[in-house]
Amino acid sequence: MSASPERSFNRKPVLCGKVKNWLSNPPFGGLLLLFYLAVIVRFALAALTTGTSDVSIWTIHVISIEDQGLIEYYKSSLGSIIRFNHPPLTGEFMRCLYLLSQHFDIEFGVFYRTLFGLSDFWTAFLLFQIFKEDTRRIIYPIVYLLCPLTFLMSSYHGNTDSLIGLFALWSLLCVSQRRYAIAGLLLGIGVSVKWIILLLFPAFMFAIPGSRNKLSFGIGCVAAIGLGYGWWFVLAPQAILDGVFMYRGNIFYTSSGQPIWGNQVFLRPFLSFCGLQSETVNDILNVIFRLNNLIIGASVLSYSWLRRRFGEARQIGMSIAVAFSLFYGLTNYWAFQYLAWAIPFYVFLPRILNVLVLTLTSVYIYFLYSYLCGSMLLFRRWDFIGHGQWPTVLLMLRNACILLFIWVAVYCFIRACVPGMSKTQGDVSSRLGDGNAVGSRSDKSEIEGTSERGEKD
Repeated sequence: MSASPERSFNRKPVLCGKVKNWLSNPPFGGLLLLFYLAVIVRFALAALTTGTSDVSIWTIHVISIEDQGLIEYYKSSLGSIIRFNHPPLTGEFMRCLYLLSQHFDIEFGVFYRTLFGLSDFWTAFLLFQIFKEDTRRIIYPIVYLLCPLTFLMSSYHGNTDSLIGLFALWSLLCVSQRRYAIAGLLLGIGVSVKWIILLLFPAFMFAIPGSRNKLSFGIGCVAAIGLGYGWWFVLAPQAILDGVFMYRGNIFYTSSGQPIWGNQVFLRPFLSFCGLQSETVNDILNVIFRLNNLIIGASVLSYSWLRRRFGEARQIGMSIAVAFSLFYGLTNYWAFQYLAWAIPFYVFLPRILNVLVLTLTSVYIYFLYSYLCGSMLLFRRWDFIGHGQWPTVLLMLRNACILLFIWVAVYCFIRACVPGMSKTQGDVSSRLGDGNAVGSRSDKSEIEGTSERGEKD
């Protein structure tokens, strides 16, 4: 029986009334204001600031790639101060963004930082999807969007590192949906942003249940890496190896000789306190520097293996957060934008650690950038060289951040090692979730059920 014309006519006002009531709801209105604030902050930072020196460096990169071609630029920049060490797909992607910015007559630095700032909203949506069964599912995306560290990295700094967290989180969401091949594909795409994302590969592989699912994930990852590197690697394998994979990073110092990051901040005075001569201290530190990648890789691999029985998405998220914390606490090769990698994953840590890490790193980066710019609003030009004598408070914040990451890594590593504590690790995710414990998959029926579902997929 068809509805009367009058009844059909009245549907629109009724619907409009519901939407109006929804918009006037105080909680929703407040969230909408926060959402607008997150958008405005990102547009303001991209449009009204010049960013760090990375913006100028990327401008040089894309112009050089356009003039010389990607392979030739790998070769010509090797050994220079401004070495191009990014994967080929990222180089071509940024070149395309440069051409688009020229077409629309928008400054390149403003254009790509605006896009990276907007990508934060996709990351926030991924967080919402992972926590969609959580009563606080809207809180985590909002905290992520309004965290100063988030928008300083994506909309101000001017590098591609915020995309690492995006692709890693997207991969985690697909794992939670048992779409393992797509999860591997997304992680492999992340390798074309920066190959450091492979640090997370063990955490995924050990935690994914079932051999077929692991194989699907691995094949997807390898396929994406092949697509991202294959053509350019065939054309010039040595240029790609030297330009991308042989790049170890840099140990940066201020003009007054202070390292900007690294456990050497504590190791050097400790070794000197033990009575070692300065030459011996330098020799020990040089050995640690040479073994930097091996030490980090072995630590992350060990921790991922210890967490192999924790295959729920939020538990894998915690493993990823700790893997990044291990990197931050153990490395001496550093750039400020590296902090962008782990931001979406701190929500998987115990709440107190989450708050401590986000607060301390945000305070440190904001005041450091303000100092280097000479402006609390970051409106002036970035000048790292001209601010070589860092204030004591900045050095204290730097040291506190390094110690915090070391503490997070050691604390979580011990929890994974000590027998009997593994059961309590599930409580970490339950405090973030719906209150139901999600502990170790030690129950035989749970393992069989998970494997059976995986085989069906």
